[in-house]
Amino acid sequence: MLYAVWRARYFLAIINIRLSFSGSLTLFLSKSESCDFVISVFAPVCPEEINRILKRDAVFIRVYPFEKHLLSLKKLIYENIILNTLPDEKMEGLKLTESHTIKDIIHLESNYDILNLFMMTPYYY
Repeated sequence: MLYAVWRARYFLAIINIRLSFSGSLTLFLSKSESCDFVISVFAPVCPEEINRILKRDAVFIRVYPFEKHLLSLKKLIYENIILNTLPDEKMEGLKLTESHTIKDIIHLESNYDILNLFMMTPYYY
């Protein structure tokens, strides 16, 4: 994983892009109005922080799981299933310009694949 991060930073430096990883509730590594592009994947979002770090006309992409995301996996783990809660799409200070719903069914062929998927989820911990 560390090697992948190093390679990504090396490539992005060539094209003058800085890459930063941070918790999404306190983006302490980013100066105010310093980001052209921010992406949040399956993480809670603090609208005030996102608004603080984005430059004018910047892009913010948010990826979040739908209600039944990995439902089959949850059924194997839990007796009582709790569906995911969808976040509010409206965020003060930001304008929604596009919204895409991506749904697909994956078929895992082996226990190894199932374990790898499971290890990428909060259910593993």
